[in-house]
Amino acid sequence: MNYFEFYQLEPKILLDLNVLRQKFYAKSRELHPDQNNKLDLSENEIQYDSAFNNIAYKTLGSFETRLKYILELESIIIESQQKNQLSEDFLMEMLELHEEIIEAKHLNQIEELSKLEDSIRIVEEKNLQEILPFMTDYDSGKKLENTLLNLQQYYYKLKYFNRLKSAIKGDSVEL
Repeated sequence: MNYFEFYQLEPKILLDLNVLRQKFYAKSRELHPDQNNKLDLSENEIQYDSAFNNIAYKTLGSFETRLKYILELESIIIESQQKNQLSEDFLMEMLELHEEIIEAKHLNQIEELSKLEDSIRIVEEKNLQEILPFMTDYDSGKKLENTLLNLQQYYYKLKYFNRLKSAIKGDSVEL
């Protein structure tokens, strides 16, 4: 059983998080130790289902992990070395932003870091607008290969955006 089936939800990238939260809390109440006598499950089964509930909620509650999970459900391989999947222009833009972040941090230029954060947000928003039609296609049941490949590429881009934002916050990251 996958996480969407567990919550009786259709697999959607643009998932209604309020509905997910309601399903999570309903499952949590159902699996609570005080409810054990109402369920025909062993203590181990309840602990397993409770852990499954928490992992499912955490996975589906985050856009990035939900997208990755959906791609995996669709048998799209998520490679750790995704650099060859993205355009050279995109990779160069990410490298330049990363170098600018390193320089601004080294020189303690707080205002410049803020501008770089805005630049990342703009690039991220532009990419989101470009992928949105593919997300809505997927959510409406149009799971064409082209749709899935574009979603895979967006997932890889999302990883870059998140690494750059982490670098601005002070985390040591490599592109």
